[in-house]
Amino acid sequence: MTNKWKWIASAVVLPVMLSGSVAFAFSDTKGDPAEAKIEALQKEGILNGTNGGKFAPQAALTYDQGIHLLVKGLELNIDNIRFIKEPKASDYFKKVSDSAWYSQDFIIGQFNLGLPQDIDPRGTITREQFAVLLSNAINQKGTFPVIALYNFLADEGSVNQEASGSIQFLLNTKIAKLNAKNEFRPKAAITRSEAADLLYEARAFVTSHTGSEQAPSAEPGAEPTSQPGSGSSSGHEGVGNVITEAALQIDKVNEAINKVTLTVQVPHPGYGVEITGIEFPGGGKAVIRYRLTDPDPTKFYPMVVSSAKVSTYLSSEYTPTAEPAN
Repeated sequence: MTNKWKWIASAVVLPVMLSGSVAFAFSDTKGDPAEAKIEALQKEGILNGTNGGKFAPQAALTYDQGIHLLVKGLELNIDNIRFIKEPKASDYFKKVSDSAWYSQDFIIGQFNLGLPQDIDPRGTITREQFAVLLSNAINQKGTFPVIALYNFLADEGSVNQEASGSIQFLLNTKIAKLNAKNEFRPKAAITRSEAADLLYEARAFVTSHTGSEQAPSAEPGAEPTSQPGSGSSSGHEGVGNVITEAALQIDKVNEAINKVTLTVQVPHPGYGVEITGIEFPGGGKAVIRYRLTDPDPTKFYPMVVSSAKVSTYLSSEYTPTAEPAN
């Protein structure tokens, strides 16, 4: 295998908007419904404002601001993705300059959020569009069991069908709420204040489900319904009674590159999967080696069969297969 195929993407240092810790509160958020959440996010260095110390809470959120907010606020990255060439924003987007301060955010967003090629960085984001992006970002942080209840929306007829599931997810997790008229207002441009409110709640939700959890209460002498993660396994031998053979999904990124996603069934959401390397034995074949990652032994997981996924990117010249790591 030549060095050409051993290249692994590293974080590209590009100019980005500074968002370090700020000592003083924004001067224009007093009385805003999300004032306390905006202040909390500002203190963590996630939100930034103008040179005049303002946040502009009622201004419409634009895509460059929104993608940066999600990438930074939910700590999205491409650390586990292997590339055959250094990724550039112009490889995936028609209107995103490689020199823009947000270009790295859009590259990360492409692989975590699912962004269209013709996305306009200065275009405004509607509430339903942000719901889709936010739910996609949350699902990159883990598998979260959610009771699937249907929430009635008075303006359901205005919701894009592709956004309906994301909106229901945010409502069922209590990250989002309807207004007093049971409206979500899907087509309205989301404000910077509303986006900060949703991000704050999303971060709290992810933290509460990925931090240490107590075992569920049970009657005296009863066995708990969830059990801590323990042990590890990889390859076709399986974990418990679940075969860990990976299913492959191939999605065309462009004429030269395919996105290959490996999906492995695991006994509970504590297990993950990672790619350990890619071999090129010849004949236009690529063998993706993978293994399962251990559950956190300090956490309790619902014993529900789940899917663990990991993606990589390959030249379209190769036909991929997946094999467990030796």
